[in-house]
Amino acid sequence: MSTRGRRHRSSTAASTPPEATKATAELQILLDDLSTGLQKRVEDAYPDLPSIVEQVQAIRVFLIASSQTSRSKDDFRHLHGYQILLSTLRAFSGFYHPSKRNQQDKVRLFDLLENILRVLAQTFRDHYGNRRYFKRRVEGGGWAALEQIIASIGIGGSESDVWTEAQLFGRLLAFALDDKRLETLCQIAAECHPSRIESNDLAVSEDVKDTPIAPQDPEFRPENLQSDEQILQLVETRLQGILRESSLLHHADIVPVIIDFWKTIPRVPNVPVNPAALVVILTLSKISSISNHSLLALHSTGVLSTLLPLAFDNDSSFAATERQAVENLCGSLMSLGISSLNDAQYLVSSQSPIASEFLLPILYVDGEFAEQVKCQYPAPPPLANASTDSFASFTSTSAKTHPVQAFLGTPQDLSTRLGRGVVFSRWSLASAHLIEDVISDDLVAVYYRLGPRYNGNFQDCMGSFQTYEASAALGMRQELMHPGKEENSDILNAIRGKASVLVPESRIILSILPTAILGEEDRLKGPESQLLRGLNRTASNNLFQFTHNSGTSVAINGSTPAINEALTRAHGTAILTGEPVVIVPQALDDAMWRLGGFTTIGLKLVEAANTKESIVRAVENLFESINASWRNSEAMERENGYAILGALLRGKMGAGTVISTRTGGSGNTNMSEDDREKLGFQLLSLVLDFVGYSHERPEESFIINPLAYRILLVDFDMWRKTASITQRLYYKQFITFGVNRIVKRFLDALKAELFPVEVFSSFMEALTSLVKCNMTAEVFRSLALFITYAYHKPTSSASRTPKNPGLTIPIRSGTISKGPRRPTISTVFDLNEMVSPIMTKRQLGNRVLEMYTELLCEKGTTSNIRKFARTVTNKVFTPERCD
Repeated sequence: MSTRGRRHRSSTAASTPPEATKATAELQILLDDLSTGLQKRVEDAYPDLPSIVEQVQAIRVFLIASSQTSRSKDDFRHLHGYQILLSTLRAFSGFYHPSKRNQQDKVRLFDLLENILRVLAQTFRDHYGNRRYFKRRVEGGGWAALEQIIASIGIGGSESDVWTEAQLFGRLLAFALDDKRLETLCQIAAECHPSRIESNDLAVSEDVKDTPIAPQDPEFRPENLQSDEQILQLVETRLQGILRESSLLHHADIVPVIIDFWKTIPRVPNVPVNPAALVVILTLSKISSISNHSLLALHSTGVLSTLLPLAFDNDSSFAATERQAVENLCGSLMSLGISSLNDAQYLVSSQSPIASEFLLPILYVDGEFAEQVKCQYPAPPPLANASTDSFASFTSTSAKTHPVQAFLGTPQDLSTRLGRGVVFSRWSLASAHLIEDVISDDLVAVYYRLGPRYNGNFQDCMGSFQTYEASAALGMRQELMHPGKEENSDILNAIRGKASVLVPESRIILSILPTAILGEEDRLKGPESQLLRGLNRTASNNLFQFTHNSGTSVAINGSTPAINEALTRAHGTAILTGEPVVIVPQALDDAMWRLGGFTTIGLKLVEAANTKESIVRAVENLFESINASWRNSEAMERENGYAILGALLRGKMGAGTVISTRTGGSGNTNMSEDDREKLGFQLLSLVLDFVGYSHERPEESFIINPLAYRILLVDFDMWRKTASITQRLYYKQFITFGVNRIVKRFLDALKAELFPVEVFSSFMEALTSLVKCNMTAEVFRSLALFITYAYHKPTSSASRTPKNPGLTIPIRSGTISKGPRRPTISTVFDLNEMVSPIMTKRQLGNRVLEMYTELLCEKGTTSNIRKFARTVTNKVFTPERCD
């Protein structure tokens, strides 16, 4: 842990008078001159705009040139500078009108807005207190007040023109990202709109011709960009040159203001939207994809709740290109609430220092051994009273050592490079634990299989936190590494008993969890605010000092039993310095659980889906949510969710409506036959992947969810009406998994279902494989009984298998023979049976008999035929010839 040094405290109390200095007096004069200028009205009852712009510029120049930048920013706040800036803009309420104001007045007004935003940016730079003060205390919320004032001027809304919108969004985006090139890009893009091409007002296009990003190729000419796709390509190309790895969203709090004005842009069907609107969405999408810092900052503004309804509103007037851009931005933002952490987890164990003077650190990647090196043990810290110069050093009997500082990352004093945009380190781990003990290979595997969403100190029964895949993987490891030695296995001890017996909590030195990071915002909102209300006074004061004054976050050491204790002890907390970004995604399944229970919502989404794409997406989301959460896995089992899912899927694929929807049908009656066949194949692929089938490497497949496999796959009724390619894959998986005790289910399917010739070979291949894996007496009897059934011809009742009369083998003649005749079994197909698209009962019996004969008469062994002789009752008829 790094020691917590004293930081400059910047009070945000508006009533605190500034310290009387020459610089303060100069700033006071500049602000007073601006306030006085607002009182002077010209002919149109508005202040003199050029004069006001110059005065705002003078304030910005003073802030930049100040030798004590932090103090001057404090003085600006204490002297009510923010209120004066807002009053400056408010003085021009109703000023702007696109048709009444000349071009010069309009440009000057946007210059005023730009300069005010630059003053804000200068006062916010490296000053968290000013940011917080403006956001929360200026007129009840500075950003909301700024948006209202801009709207009152007449900028934005349904009466704005393309040029005005480009100017507004250009200034706001340039402020948000601290890059003036975005202002020019908005102006360039706006010139591509048809209304600008037809207009004679080319003032802006003349201004931007000489800018660094102004294109020189003839393809840029507005008359050559006639479609939204071409404009979109232009904007994306220009953004590639503007936004680099070092680009950041410096002022994310203004993004809701930008989005609110963006929503008010008039949109008419079949009329191109203002290209500046595309610049807004594409810029936000691009900057959020560059760095987690910008993504988190954008997500924290809450714009996702504004954009999501627009992205999924079918009645909105968004064009296809703009809607796609909005969906892409929503996808980026939703990654913080939905995506899963799949990064590798690294755990290191070592030998005991008693065994050797050297230690052998072992690196495990994804729970498996990766590398081992030999090195010396770290030297103990020096004694605090090691000096022998004083009398106290002779009389002292304590052996107190100097405190040890630990850093995750590189501290500023040791960094070779300093500044913004020069360090791109990323810690993509869910948690970190430093354990004062030796950890076995098996325990490392158990910890890894808990997954990145586990937040704890490994003290409970670990089996309760395992998903299907984790449980199956650990079971296979146990069988391979410790067959028949359950009492000595750390795997079973950890997942069946209390894992605290293996690694007590007292042996955990450091435990850093993403959910145990507390910042300034956490004290005011969210579930963390409820937790912090239980802090005692000392802990609460310490947390306030850590987070409020400097805006940094605090990592709670999870190895400390109580948060009150952690906040009051030196080793209980760590300070996040260097403005790191902590990403804590919220998974979709967790959100569903909180909303109304996972099983209910997940299955309802499947039921409500009525197109091929939506059904596949709903089932895929359901399976992913189950795989990633042990809690959802238990809920699906406890609430009979797999049986309900199987019934829903049967209805979706046309295998019978088991569960009716509100409309009384399966919900996809209008689906074409081609879509239904494709749906069956996609659903089967999803189900197989869910239960553990590997499509790339089938030989590595193993069942991880036996319950889902038994309900969803050992059900011939569900898949019997699917396409031939789907049925072939369905029977193939039985060969791969080699499931026991389902031979009778296969034979029952032969009795009850119709089999096309083209898929029966796959069926027989699967049946043969299963029989070879289960050569039991019960299987022998079941096969013999089916063959008897297949050749039996009932005299009074019709066969269960419908047949075409022209395809049926002739039955015995009704005439009485003059002498005894040998019973015959016809095993030869006639010509009609050979071309039949559906296998008859006799044909099915022939194929099964052929397979049975090959197994019993296997070359090189008589064990099968001997077992058959003992198990199945056989009779041999000896015919007698009579004259």
